[in-house]
Amino acid sequence: MIGMTIGEDMIGSFLIGNEHNITLLRAIDVESLLLRPRPRARTIGMIFQHLHDVRVRWLDVGGGRQYLDETEPLELGDEESRDALEAALGASAAATASFLGDLLAESKRVKGFGGKIPDFIGYLIAHDAHHRGQILALLAREKKRVPDQITHGLWEWGK
Repeated sequence: MIGMTIGEDMIGSFLIGNEHNITLLRAIDVESLLLRPRPRARTIGMIFQHLHDVRVRWLDVGGGRQYLDETEPLELGDEESRDALEAALGASAAATASFLGDLLAESKRVKGFGGKIPDFIGYLIAHDAHHRGQILALLAREKKRVPDQITHGLWEWGK
């Protein structure tokens, strides 16, 4: 099984990715949370909510239900609130990190996921990055400028 130090470093990388989510969220004006690429597609706020919901779903089905106590469910309309989204993303990232740390310590896997813990962490990082890219593309299409220091900062992974 992967060593704890490397596993802990990978969990740290997942948390850096979440910091990028929150940095991007803070850089977006509240009205932009309502933008959507097509009439029935997710709004930008709903995309951020989706990041939280996927983590919660994996905790639920993956063997980490006890970690859900650390998260608050998002309510209808919360996808329009930067504060609610930021709090939810922070809580679900922390709960996911705790869950993964405990699985690493016990040499266990995420139930229902075919790969090992590093594969799962890679999946989470890729999932978040995919949706950050969606958000940035939609903002660019709508001519909503995100400062270069934010977009360039999304590539800063060394802490």
